[in-house]
Amino acid sequence: MRKETIAAISTGMTNSGIGIVRISGEEAVLVADRIYRGKKKLCEVKSHTINYGYIVDREISSAEKKSEEVIDEVLVTVMKAPGTFTGEDTVEINCHGGTFVVKKVLELVLKNGASPAEPGEFTKRAFLNGKMDLSQAEAVIDVINSENEYALQSSVSQLKGSVKKKINDIREKIIYHTAFIETALDDPEHISVDGYSDTLRSSAEEIIQELERLIHSADDGRVIKEGIKTVIVGKPNAGKSSLLNVLAGHERAIVTDIEGTTRDVLEETIKLGVLNLNVVDTAGIRQTEDLIEKIGVDKALEYAETADLIIYVVDASRSLDENDEKIINMISDKKSIVLLNKSDIDTVISAEHIKEKVSNIPIISISAKEERGINQKEKEAILSIPLDYSFMKNEEKLSVVERFQQHAGVKDVLLADIAYTQGVSGNLLMTEKGNDNSWTDINIMCVPLNFFAFMNIPIEEGRTIRTKNDLVMDKVWQNKQKKNVIGMNFYDQNNDYTVCGVCTPFQTDVHYHSGGYAFMLYDPSEYVGHCYVKCYPEQQKEVVKWIEKIRREVLPENISYQVRTFQDDLYEIQAMEYMLKDTILFFAIVSIIITLLGVYSSITLDTERRQKEVAIRKVNGAGMSHIIWLFTRLYITLLMVTAALSFPLVYLVLQLWKQIYTVFFNCGFWFWTGIFISVAMITALTIWFRILKIARVNPVESIKNE
Repeated sequence: MRKETIAAISTGMTNSGIGIVRISGEEAVLVADRIYRGKKKLCEVKSHTINYGYIVDREISSAEKKSEEVIDEVLVTVMKAPGTFTGEDTVEINCHGGTFVVKKVLELVLKNGASPAEPGEFTKRAFLNGKMDLSQAEAVIDVINSENEYALQSSVSQLKGSVKKKINDIREKIIYHTAFIETALDDPEHISVDGYSDTLRSSAEEIIQELERLIHSADDGRVIKEGIKTVIVGKPNAGKSSLLNVLAGHERAIVTDIEGTTRDVLEETIKLGVLNLNVVDTAGIRQTEDLIEKIGVDKALEYAETADLIIYVVDASRSLDENDEKIINMISDKKSIVLLNKSDIDTVISAEHIKEKVSNIPIISISAKEERGINQKEKEAILSIPLDYSFMKNEEKLSVVERFQQHAGVKDVLLADIAYTQGVSGNLLMTEKGNDNSWTDINIMCVPLNFFAFMNIPIEEGRTIRTKNDLVMDKVWQNKQKKNVIGMNFYDQNNDYTVCGVCTPFQTDVHYHSGGYAFMLYDPSEYVGHCYVKCYPEQQKEVVKWIEKIRREVLPENISYQVRTFQDDLYEIQAMEYMLKDTILFFAIVSIIITLLGVYSSITLDTERRQKEVAIRKVNGAGMSHIIWLFTRLYITLLMVTAALSFPLVYLVLQLWKQIYTVFFNCGFWFWTGIFISVAMITALTIWFRILKIARVNPVESIKNE
């Protein structure tokens, strides 16, 4: 180890309030004294004190007269060995944090006897001088590089000696048993080892378990510090790149309908709570003769072998093949998640199909293209802001919108001539030019270029609108035509239009059902009447404050303003639907409670009425299980018949509701199962309770009372 005094800048090389130059070594105080001017010399002050003074640069003029130039006003901390980080004399010069000033102070320190420190040399000296062990030394850089709360806590705990303590405890146990055995061998007359083998075996097993825990925790620590290495695998065109784009929040990967688009690996770090996901998108795994694609497939398999987590994306619209079998075999013994993608279209693969192959892996149905189930609170994060003010020029409105976008929490902005919950016109398109009898039953909505991306409405066929003569129809209208509508021509009084694309149903995202929508291009440069601001959910409150501040500045005092969300607009439009839904839900719950009470009362009455029958059966040798089964069979049969009749009826009613209203009851499999199990449990518990009660009665007394 070098013995010379070393020095380095301990703070970041950026402009800040404070910069620190650290000096460590036998001559640290002497070196600092050569450039320090204060009330006392640093060699005369007490250890672990902070001293006010100046850093000066001494020069000798041509006349050999000494002169000094003040570089900075500083606080100098003097810490003498051995009570320092390195175990050596240490001086820390706290100067102003400008990069030039800090560099100048370091230059003076080096010019006056110190040597530049190597990377990590201060920590190295602390380790070599016995101030910390190797685990604590490693923890220093981990604290510096920690990117999340877990990593910081883990590193600080290690720095405080948590790992060192465990290792010392293990070492002490080994030394104790070693010393005992050696002593017993040297003095067998006084020290007996009878039965000691069991004690030693137990202690050895305990030590082994502790060591295994330490080894396993090392991998956990790596994940916490470095992030979870997550690899997305699957067949070509399964939706891997779409999933990466959704997780990243931007178009990170190129997505096309052409298989084999992704050939190399794409990496993106995504913050998930307090942890980091290091997501890797790979080439689709399949047998191929294409040399470049084959290299990509090999890389995908290589990355999957070393991954902490594998996300296996399955195209639920295509049957499993030998490529899927290969992937399933690869992930069966690894930490994995199966995503059944494209669940928004007709599927041929269900979760049950995958569970037959791998029963121990979680399976989730998603639609990466539509971001279904991934961004559930997006409507609450879209602010709805009216701009329909006659006293403002359109250029002024656009300028206000630009100011909205300056906040870091704003993800995207959507402009409109009127709120999209209101801006619908109907029967404005003709199928035959000049024929007023060919009006089309369709709703018209004018939208800007970013409308579909902003509202998460995928284009299923064709392309999005680009010019004023383009039309995009939604799937509802195309289904009504029972044909592909791309290329169809439409007309109004002023323009000719051609259908260029078909999107997913729009009414599922807005406020009411219709015969379908046609979307045409809207130009915000002509007029802006409304604005939607999409926020990052975690920064929504700050964005709201920012927008309110801007609106206070641009709006007169007599105009009230309140920032609403897109969901607030929908609630207002759908108020009657929500009220009706809540009313129906209330009465449904009341009905279920009444049903459960009715079941209880019915069973109670029936068991009391049949008490004599139960007594006779007991006298004739019937056991408790037989009697319970007698009642259970009857009521379970009634329950099954009731469920078979009522559930399909309720399902049909809900489907009718769905066709009329957009505020829908999301009643899935577990909802119905929960109701059935609740009624079944109440029935079973009531039967059990009542049978036990009448079983305690003497049969003779029951018959006599009857």
